[in-house]
Amino acid sequence: MVLAGLVSELDLAKPTTTSGARRHPRLICAPEQIFDDAAIWQALSQLDSTLEGAALRAEIVPLIQDAQQAGRKAIAAGFAESPFDARAMTSSYTYLTDQLLRCVLQIATQVLHPNPNPTDGERLAMIGVGGYGRGEMAPHSDVDLLFLIPYK
Repeated sequence: MVLAGLVSELDLAKPTTTSGARRHPRLICAPEQIFDDAAIWQALSQLDSTLEGAALRAEIVPLIQDAQQAGRKAIAAGFAESPFDARAMTSSYTYLTDQLLRCVLQIATQVLHPNPNPTDGERLAMIGVGGYGRGEMAPHSDVDLLFLIPYK
């Protein structure tokens, strides 16, 4: 597996919405401060290309954890500067979670467990429910997800 080549082939664009909804509400700081997508994929491309399975996951998980910690730190700093802007803070935690989950899903489906020729029956939808689904994440909220696959 050549991670650098695979990473360069990934479509790293943010998912688009078809409902006409805004991409994300006002955040407490710049989106790039909350989640640096390019840095994650750059770090992934630097991993040992001979790693597989548990060894590869053991290298990827700390990258995701570091991204989460950096995002939380940026949100906390933004909130310290604007302590009455709770809505932007909760939206920022939701945005961070969105980006982490999107990244993890891409890594799982395109790096760790790629399916070279997926069929329509192998599609997957990941939907946030509860507070996360409403875009109301508190600093230590849990994340409730619903995974939908076509009926087989």
